[in-house]
Amino acid sequence: MNKIILTIVFILASSLSFSQSGVCGPTGLGLENKRVHIIDGKELTAPFNGIIHLRVKRLFKAPKLSTASFIKKDLIITANHNVMNSPFITKIEVFVNGKWIRLKKKHLKIYHYHQGLFHKRNKDIAIIKIKNLTPLEGLDITTFKVKSYENITAHDEKDFHLTGFPSDTRDTLVDKSGSSTEFILESSKKIVGYNNLYTCTGDSGAPLWFKEDNTFYVCGIHHGKKRIDTYNNKILNVSILITPTIEKWILKKYNQ
Repeated sequence: MNKIILTIVFILASSLSFSQSGVCGPTGLGLENKRVHIIDGKELTAPFNGIIHLRVKRLFKAPKLSTASFIKKDLIITANHNVMNSPFITKIEVFVNGKWIRLKKKHLKIYHYHQGLFHKRNKDIAIIKIKNLTPLEGLDITTFKVKSYENITAHDEKDFHLTGFPSDTRDTLVDKSGSSTEFILESSKKIVGYNNLYTCTGDSGAPLWFKEDNTFYVCGIHHGKKRIDTYNNKILNVSILITPTIEKWILKKYNQ
């Protein structure tokens, strides 16, 4: 009986969980042609070799493809909705250094910044701790440092990148870039919207990152679409920003 109830709850939770629309966008602005395909060996160089395609398989559901990135050799960050309902996840695979690698469920610990039946967009962050690094041995992987968006100095002078595996390419990393002067910060200061970056299903979990002093920092995680109150209530593609609170949460969970 308990298993039946648990299954019903899982199905209900799955139906309520957020998933980005299959429609890419914004369209009609010529942004489709401004994306840079990371190919010809560039995908094996920093920082692109630290951004991975994530394939998550759950009971009774087809595998879900999304994006994630390494913030430590044994720690991956992604969007929470990519790994929601973690008790029902049966398999996680990562596409890194040009090949798919299976990470056994028993060797992983998934931490959700928010859990529950109702998905909270402004808390769409999760981390995956890898307890056994054997499958990743010998791979060249760049790790990003986590930095809260509000603590980044001279925003206007920085180029920010959003790099992921959109569904309209096949296991191909695609980089989009822009200045923070083109971003729209939500009033909560926990979400940033961008109407000038072309994103697609599969980009969920992609890092919003920048380079400073030869170090790569991730300051946000791509979520999908959201209505932005500071932009005439229009819907934009958004990232959930890393805040000092999220920084502390990541460190606490990693050290557990």
